[in-house]
Amino acid sequence: MVAVVGSVFLLQPVAEASPDAQTLITPVLREVPPEFLQDARVVGSPGLEAPVTASTVQPNYTAAATREKVEGTVHIDVVIGANGRVARARIARSLDSQYGLDDSALDAARRWIFAPGLAAGQPVPVLARIILTFNLQEQLRPSVATEVPPDFVLNAVSMDAVGLEAPMVKQRVEPKYTSKAMMERIQGTVDVDVLIGADGKVLRARVAKSLDPRWGLDDNAIFAARQWTFTPGTLNGRPVTVIGRVSVEFSFH
Repeated sequence: MVAVVGSVFLLQPVAEASPDAQTLITPVLREVPPEFLQDARVVGSPGLEAPVTASTVQPNYTAAATREKVEGTVHIDVVIGANGRVARARIARSLDSQYGLDDSALDAARRWIFAPGLAAGQPVPVLARIILTFNLQEQLRPSVATEVPPDFVLNAVSMDAVGLEAPMVKQRVEPKYTSKAMMERIQGTVDVDVLIGADGKVLRARVAKSLDPRWGLDDNAIFAARQWTFTPGTLNGRPVTVIGRVSVEFSFH
């Protein structure tokens, strides 16, 4: 999730606020090697118009980090080039160098795209810091079998099946607020049951726990969830269709 808290990015692997709501924070300069900074301006400097996020890529949990239940934040310094692409990225504060979350965060951050920073109206390279948060609660989890209609499940394998290597969120599409729901200031979570095919794509989706059937947030959560992609679930080494549950959050933060 990317949530704006004060002036800080919080990036979680499965949710994201609209890019134009995001801000960058200023790194601690004494921690940044000169060869990394080079000629980049520092976000927050006088006369600098800060870069604006145009596109983000979500970091993936590794299977090992999931097994070890690793959670927390990775701080990443990025130099955003005059073309809006990330020219350089480095770990400023590590979470997990053993099970791959640091590397996953770096890989994702390098693929972010920005409207470039401007000085005197001209694009310039800019140094900034983002904070990427890994939260296991927002991964795929088992559906409640007694709540799911049999004609929805078909022949899917449940998340708690013995020997299943469960699917993991690979990429998610964020839900959009409706204007009415914003006017009513509705916030909260829609739980969605998803049927994930052997290719990692969502075959079906249904509301398991409603937030707003009136002003359209339930429908928008379903529309978004159908576009998510996952690493395929495998059973005995073969890809299988899996049923699980995800949470789609609507928040003004």
